[in-house]
Amino acid sequence: MTKQPTTDQPPKSSMCGSCISLLLAIAIGALLALSPKGVSPPAVPASSYTKLIPPWPILLTLGPLSDMLRMAADALTPPDVLVRMKATAYWQSEVQYALVKNGIPDAMDA
Repeated sequence: MTKQPTTDQPPKSSMCGSCISLLLAIAIGALLALSPKGVSPPAVPASSYTKLIPPWPILLTLGPLSDMLRMAADALTPPDVLVRMKATAYWQSEVQYALVKNGIPDAMDA
């Protein structure tokens, strides 16, 4: 009977998770370190839609994170479903355009 050699290395999945955590911590630290000091934003009216936009460090962090999650979702989606989604994307945009043009979302909100 042969013994398999034992290794004291952690599993690859935990190494990958710690690498991602480290990269995320470095990115957040860089954003905070590079943020301008003593700069006040311009006055924005209360009714402005720009109030809905998060502060730029959060926006710069969430943009690439959103891209990474989208690529992960595309990688996990079965190919036939992905092709169907991409093939009907034009039709979906046309339906959305028609709904907005006719004011349907505003009528449903009221």
